[in-house]
Amino acid sequence: MRTHQQLCLLNLCGAFCAVCSSLSCGFIWYYWRWALNTCDDMKACSCLLYGTWGFTEFSGGDSMNCSFVTFSPIPLLIWSMLMVMYHGLRHSTVKESQRILITNSPTIHREVMNPQRIPKLFAVCSSIIAISSAIVIFSSGIVLTDGYFKTCKEYKKNVVDQLDANGDLASLVTDRLSCGTVYDFLDYLQPDPEYIDYRHKRDGWLINTDLTFKFAIIMTWVTFALYTVLSILYIISSRKPKIPKTFMNTDL
Repeated sequence: MRTHQQLCLLNLCGAFCAVCSSLSCGFIWYYWRWALNTCDDMKACSCLLYGTWGFTEFSGGDSMNCSFVTFSPIPLLIWSMLMVMYHGLRHSTVKESQRILITNSPTIHREVMNPQRIPKLFAVCSSIIAISSAIVIFSSGIVLTDGYFKTCKEYKKNVVDQLDANGDLASLVTDRLSCGTVYDFLDYLQPDPEYIDYRHKRDGWLINTDLTFKFAIIMTWVTFALYTVLSILYIISSRKPKIPKTFMNTDL
């Protein structure tokens, strides 16, 4: 498979996964933003990530966490789409050619040369951007994954309270209950605060928070893997030697 075709497909897959991750995180944030914003008025805590259980109610985490995991893939998406157009154009317009090695031998040696080699400066800049993108996505994946499990751990306290559990039953909830089940409790048992405006109430609108969360986490880590591969390919392209000028290029 040719270089530009590989990079075009990888950038396209990276853009698709980044969109899925961003939309999933934004959807969860939008759904829970009013129901969890129950902390002090001076602080925005509408994010489901890193939620905390207070004395009487469950509050969301800092909204900056949701902002980061939702909007950090957007610059990557823009860059990836530009790369898709560039590599796609190069792949579709540049044709393979041959080089002829002229020697004293009566035999003419023809060898297919690679005209799709990426310019060195372009490859260096692209590798830097790809590495930076991979670091950003890695950070987003850490926040998303860690926040998912921290909220799960905290909401188990609310489940214990809802079930009026103690002793072995409380231990069962805190030690054995899966996060998927905990988020199901969250979906069905977490009420809207009474003081919020009626326009912000969910009114029976129900989503599968756990499934959406897991999809966002998977897409984020797949995006990280794709940008890691892109970084490696761009680095390899930047280290390739230039094509010798002592050969004659022809379309024969």
